[in-house]
Amino acid sequence: MLGQVSDTDAPRKHFALFGFPVRIHPFFWAIALILGASGLGESWSTEVLVSMGMWVLVVFVSILWHELGHAFAMRHYGYAPWIVLHGMGGATSWGKGPPKPTPKMRVIVSLAGPFAGFALGFVFLGLYLVIDRGVHWALDDFLERMMLVNLGWGAVNLVPMIPWDGGMALHGALDHFTGGKGLKPTAYVTIAVAFAIGGLLLYFLPGEWWLLFLVGFSAFNGFRALSAAKEDAAARKAPLDPMKAIAHARASLERAGGPDALARAILLCSASDDWRRLAEGMTREVLPKIGSPAQRAMALELSAWAFLLAGDAERADATASRMRPSHDPSAILAALIAARRDRPQEALDAAADMHEEEADAARMITLYARTLLGGADAVVTDLTDDEAELGSLLDAAVFHAEAFEQAAALGEALFERFGESNDAYNTACSLTRAGRPDEALRWIERAIDAGYDDLAHLETDEDLADARARPGYPELAERLRS
Repeated sequence: MLGQVSDTDAPRKHFALFGFPVRIHPFFWAIALILGASGLGESWSTEVLVSMGMWVLVVFVSILWHELGHAFAMRHYGYAPWIVLHGMGGATSWGKGPPKPTPKMRVIVSLAGPFAGFALGFVFLGLYLVIDRGVHWALDDFLERMMLVNLGWGAVNLVPMIPWDGGMALHGALDHFTGGKGLKPTAYVTIAVAFAIGGLLLYFLPGEWWLLFLVGFSAFNGFRALSAAKEDAAARKAPLDPMKAIAHARASLERAGGPDALARAILLCSASDDWRRLAEGMTREVLPKIGSPAQRAMALELSAWAFLLAGDAERADATASRMRPSHDPSAILAALIAARRDRPQEALDAAADMHEEEADAARMITLYARTLLGGADAVVTDLTDDEAELGSLLDAAVFHAEAFEQAAALGEALFERFGESNDAYNTACSLTRAGRPDEALRWIERAIDAGYDDLAHLETDEDLADARARPGYPELAERLRS
C-alpha cells in the first residue's frame, strides 16, 4: 500500500536519492500503466499516449516523494532506511538503527509520508492558481493530477485502516497509551472501517473494483492482526499450560520467518524485548512444570532461539547447554550461537550438519564464519554475480560482531568485485573503528567517486567520527556539499 512501512531486508538498489537506496519493482510500472489506461476507451491518439505517460510520471514522483517523507523521518531517529516501489505503491523500511522504534516514532514516521505529499500537493495547487491555464492542455493535466494524487490520495491514506499510514499511526498511538497492547483495538477499528467503506462503495460506486480490492485487503490485514493479538493475549496465560506455552513459542518463531530470515536477523544482531519476555517466561514459568526430557529439551531449544532474537547470545548459549546430556540443540541453533559467540570454527562445523531445507541459511553462516577466520577474499570469490546484497549483509554482520579488521577486508573485496559505493563507505566505517582513520579517508573518497552522495549521513555517522577529525576530510565533505 502507499506509504506502507516495513522492516524487511534491503534489496539491491536501482539508484540512490538523498542517500536512500531505491528499488523499483516491474509491477510498479505495470500497475501505473494499467491505471493510466483505464477509462481511455479504444482511442490511442498521440494525446492519449502523452496523457498516459504523464500519469505514470505523476504516480512515480508522488509515491517516491511520499516514501521520502517516511525515509527522512526514519533517518532523523537514527535509522538507515531504504525504499521499494512495488505494484501496490511503495514501502519504506527502517534499516539499521536502534533495536526497536518507539510507538511515538512509529506515529511520526507513519504520518510523515502523507504530510510530505500534502506539502507537494499545495505547491502544485499554488502553481495551478498562478499559472495561466490554457497555455497547453498537457500542463493543465499535469498540475491537476499532481494535486489530485498528493492531496486526494494523501487524505485517503490517513483512513484508520492497516496497513495504510492512518492505521499504522493509530496502532502506534494506541500502543503508546496502552503499554504495547494497541494491536487488538487497531484491528477492530480496521475491520469496522473497512466494512463501512466497502458498504458505501458497493452502494454508491459498485463498479470501482480497485477501491473494493484495497478495502478488502485492509479488512484481511485487520483479521490477521486480530488473530495475532488474540495469540499474544493467550501467551500471557500460557504458563498455566506448559504444552500450550511451547506451542505458542513455536508459532511465534514460525511467524518470524524461515531459517534464512532468522539467520539474517540473528547475524545482524537484531534485538526485541518481545523475544526476551518470551524467553524469560519460558525459562522461569514453563520449564519448572515440565517433567518429560523431550518436552524440556523442546522448551529449552525455543527459549534459546528467543534469547538469540532478543540479542542475548550469552543466555542463548547457556540455555541450549541445559539440553545436554539427553539432547543436543538443532544444528542451525548451534551454528548461530557459535557464530554470535565468536566461535567461527564451531559455527562452520555445525552449519555442515544443517538440513537441506536450511541450505541458504547454512551458506550464510558458513560465509560469515569463513570471513571471521580471515577468508574475506575467498568468500567474495564464492559469491555469484547477483549476490552483492548477500555480501553487504555479511559485511554488516561482521561489523556488528565488532570484527572490524575482517569487516574492512570483506568490504574492500566486495567493492573491488561489485563497485557499490555503499561497500566503500562501509569499508571506511570498519577501518575507522579498527583504528585506521587515515585509510578510512581514502575509502570515503572512493565511495564518493563511486556515487555516494549522502553528506548528512556522512557528517553525523558515529562510526566515522575519528576519520572526520583527520586532515583531508573537509575537502571530501566540500566535494559533496558543492
